[in-house]
Order: sequence, then structure tokens, then C-alpha cells
Amino acid sequence: MSPSVSESLVPELESLRQQIEDIVADAHKLTAVISQRQFNWQPDPGRWSMGQCLAHLNVVGEIQLPRIEASIRRAREQGLVGPGPYHHGFIGNCFVRLTEPPPRIRFKAPKPMTPPPAESPSKAIFSFFALQDRIQEQIRRANGVDLGRVKVASPIADWLHFTLGQSFALIAGHQRRHLWQAWQIRNDPKFPAS
Repeated sequence: MSPSVSESLVPELESLRQQIEDIVADAHKLTAVISQRQFNWQPDPGRWSMGQCLAHLNVVGEIQLPRIEASIRRAREQGLVGPGPYHHGFIGNCFVRLTEPPPRIRFKAPKPMTPPPAESPSKAIFSFFALQDRIQEQIRRANGVDLGRVKVASPIADWLHFTLGQSFALIAGHQRRHLWQAWQIRNDPKFPAS
């Protein structure tokens, strides 16, 4: 019998759940006692601010989470369930590794995912933590679904699909990448004092 949403998470999802918890803890430290000026400060023209890093993650999450939710729903309807371990393709795993910080390859954000030039700290930070709650909920809902057979369209290109497990891993890696970027900004010697 495959695990249900109410039972303990399968190991792959438990690892992802813990990764999101760690991301939340890191983001709390990053955004503690921050002014609007600091939040929107850019180290150089054309480089993102801390606020833009978080706003970008919020935008990508708003695109990706409905796709994940729909894939989980379809998987349950089609009986694509199983206890794991799950198998994920080589190419998708390469994409997962490429999202992790520090960036080895830099990608330009697609226009729909480009953050605004300035962002309200309270709005962006609240949205980011609300997004983490929604990600955790989808991780719980995915428990027992075959994370290797269920596919999710990429937020970058509808023709590019990853397994459900890879999709969650991509979200976690992408968030770590941009939080790492935001920490580089916060630790910049020119970062405003207030």
C-alpha cells in the first residue's frame, strides 16, 4: 500500500520538506531588520537587489506551483502512486545541479520572471514566506505519488518537462541560488548601513 498524505513522508519528500525549512530559516536571517533602502539597494547598475531576488522567486513560484498541483491531482486520478525509491532522468538531474549555488552558469531571467526595479520589503517578504507554506503543502500532497513517473512542465518552457521529484528539487535549488545571491548583496562592503 502506498503512503497517503496523512502518513509520514517518503524519504525523498522528507528531504525536500527539510530543505524548505532550511530555506525559510536562512531567509529569516537574511531579511531580519532590513530597511527599504537596503532591500532595494543594487550593488551595480543592472545587478539585482535583495528585493529583486525575492520578488523573482515569488514570481517563479506563482507560475510553478499550479503546475505541480495539477500534476499531483492528475497522478492520483491516474493511479500513478508508489512508495519509491523513485527514478529521475539524467538531464533533469543535471538541471537540478545547475540551479544550486554558487552559480556555475548564469541564466538571464525570462521577461515574465524579471522582477520589478523596487519592491516593498513587507510585501515581498510576506509573499515569500507564504509561498514556502504552499510549497510545503504540495510536498505533503505529493506523498505516495510516484515522483519519478509524474511529469511537470517547466516554468521556462512548456515543452520542457521534469519529474515531480525534480520539480520540487529545482524549486529548492533555485531558491538557495537566489538567497545565496541576496547574501552576497547583503555582505557587500558597500551595502548601506541602514
